[in-house]
Amino acid sequence: MRASSHGRWIPAFLVALGALMLVCWMQIRALGDVRHALERFYWWFAAACALYGVTLWLVHRASMPRWGLGLAIILGVAVLSRWIMVEVPPTLSDDIYRYRWDGRVQLAHVDPYALPPNHPTLAFLRDEGFLHIAFPHLRTVYPFLAQLAFRLGVVWGGTFTSMKLVFVLTELVTCLALLALLSQSQRSPLWVAAYAWHPLAILEVAGSGHNDALGIALFWVGLAAWKRRGWIWATIAWVAAFLSKFLSLLILPWWAFRKPYRGWIGIFVLLAGLPFV
Repeated sequence: MRASSHGRWIPAFLVALGALMLVCWMQIRALGDVRHALERFYWWFAAACALYGVTLWLVHRASMPRWGLGLAIILGVAVLSRWIMVEVPPTLSDDIYRYRWDGRVQLAHVDPYALPPNHPTLAFLRDEGFLHIAFPHLRTVYPFLAQLAFRLGVVWGGTFTSMKLVFVLTELVTCLALLALLSQSQRSPLWVAAYAWHPLAILEVAGSGHNDALGIALFWVGLAAWKRRGWIWATIAWVAAFLSKFLSLLILPWWAFRKPYRGWIGIFVLLAGLPFV
């Protein structure tokens, strides 16, 4: 598909694909508790995945001298997809109940790491959500910055929607970091669709409210800073990513093979360890 002959049609194709994808999310939302309609859920989710695949093929084949309209369509559909799913009760995961609990514990001026949810001292905080907390006999394992995000979600209202919004908004940071990387690599910004329209990202963050979005956003911010040779900013971003989601430690083997920059690993370890002192 060449820009000279087909580039002007790219926005129209994106609108059509985006509209069909929004239909998929509206149908999934209409199912309510998807555990009682798994077959229909799988069909609609598979359709969203197929549309996503076609979108990536289109982005791969397209060459647009003016990509502003196409990017606006991609980001607009991404926002609408999340708006559709953000108010859906999280029936595929119960993690958000623990997030909300940890946030409420903090607002009660109690250390969330000190006591498990079923401790008698915390009985005054229990409500219907307490019944859905997995492993209530275990203390929280979520790191420092994740805890601050949980607290913010409770400050904003403590509803499923407010808890999810905290992490949905971090996806904006992810998209901005990806756009920066695409610009630095002289790649089409339309490739941001690879994340912005990814069905699993929409389902897991806007649908289930998973906190992974915060660590992912900070991880990509670090990569964007690294690409610009901003070593200190990359290190700080990856420290923040670690303090949001411990899995970001997976960056260390890659980092260790960058011999001229191994010294920054020591700074990473020092900063990442401070909250645990």
